[in-house]
Amino acid sequence: MTVREIKNRIFKAIMLPAAQIAIITAVILLTGCGSENSKIPDIPVIEGAWWDIAGNPDLGPYNNKDQQNVDFTVFKAKDDTWQLWGCIRNVSSLDSVGKRLLYRWESSAITNTGWTPKGIALVPDTTVGERMVQSPFCYEANGMYYLFYSDYNTPQICLMTGTDGKNFTRVLNNKGKVGLWEMSQKDQYHGRDPMIIKIGDLYYCYYCAHPDFKGGVYCRTSSTMAPGTWSSYTKVAWAGSAGNTFTSAESPFVFCHKGWYYLFRTPDQKKCFVYASKNPMEFCYDNDKFLVATLDLAQPEIIQDKGQLYIAAFKKDLLGYRMARLGWK
Repeated sequence: MTVREIKNRIFKAIMLPAAQIAIITAVILLTGCGSENSKIPDIPVIEGAWWDIAGNPDLGPYNNKDQQNVDFTVFKAKDDTWQLWGCIRNVSSLDSVGKRLLYRWESSAITNTGWTPKGIALVPDTTVGERMVQSPFCYEANGMYYLFYSDYNTPQICLMTGTDGKNFTRVLNNKGKVGLWEMSQKDQYHGRDPMIIKIGDLYYCYYCAHPDFKGGVYCRTSSTMAPGTWSSYTKVAWAGSAGNTFTSAESPFVFCHKGWYYLFRTPDQKKCFVYASKNPMEFCYDNDKFLVATLDLAQPEIIQDKGQLYIAAFKKDLLGYRMARLGWK
């Protein structure tokens, strides 16, 4: 039952003033009236306190007093250990554009604090066309781990694969370079921050870009995730309250809950806008039609373990990562 239908039934039955009808309507909705068939999505909420899972790592020769922890991914390896891969920016002595590398941590449980540092996981390889590595995201399917990342300056979305969730090999295209598809500077300037979700028989890759320095969320689909198999892009979100600058659609993350697709989109390092849509290709077309929440966190990732949802995000000072339980209301 929709909000309008509830209001109309109440009004016809008891002829109360509009203000009282609105109050009764809200009570009915909050107590779950028609919850199974409701057209109103749940709202994501942080449950309890955050705990720190990783800090600013020791990079040895790459250490820099200005280095920061940014884009990351959390996933479970084949041996059931939890893996955290994070992008560290502003590093020193790296012979490439961008001064970024990927670092790895490990933990026996997702609820642990202070995950164990495991060292540098990836630096750019110019021989395969990389100029900078950032924004990792790992997806497991059929015993294979697919670790996506972006090479910000080229720009291109890249892929590594592995069988244990710890060791990965770059996947090269038919030109012997990294890059899953052609991405023109004109159409999708600085494409980055990939994430994957499977819907039906297709894998959806969401990422952001900022042609004309106006940030948007884009999506391509593939049945295999291999280079050369991805569709042309669809622009699924832009502008609205999250803004329309080059950073206004960063680190998109899509999660499915009760038939709704939730897009988490970060315009800065302070907050995250959440949209809920029945259509995974339509979230924000220069309006707030599907906006359901604004969270006090940056660039989140949602992880499920033993029936519990968790949400990971940057620490507010960009010197590590934190975790909390995620719920719905």
